[in-house]
Amino acid sequence: MPNKQSPGFSLNSKQVIVGGALIGAGAVICLAGFAVSGSALLAAVRGWVDELEEPPSVVVRRTWAQTRKATAAGARAWRDEYSTLPDTAA
Repeated sequence: MPNKQSPGFSLNSKQVIVGGALIGAGAVICLAGFAVSGSALLAAVRGWVDELEEPPSVVVRRTWAQTRKATAAGARAWRDEYSTLPDTAA
């Protein structure tokens, strides 16, 4: 039986190394872009919050209190409405 060699998988290692280096460099540039953009966005948000008349935490507390009162009023109205209906179960 003769020894036949099938064509093997050929990989140009130089191209693989250059491709990996470019991917790594792109990742570093991407992270730098995220850092610069993130810091600019954070500075803009801080400036916007500083210009508000009242801090967001106060607005959230007030809105949450209004939500609780509205929920309680709705539940009370629902209970009162259904407590006055005649019992139709036979």
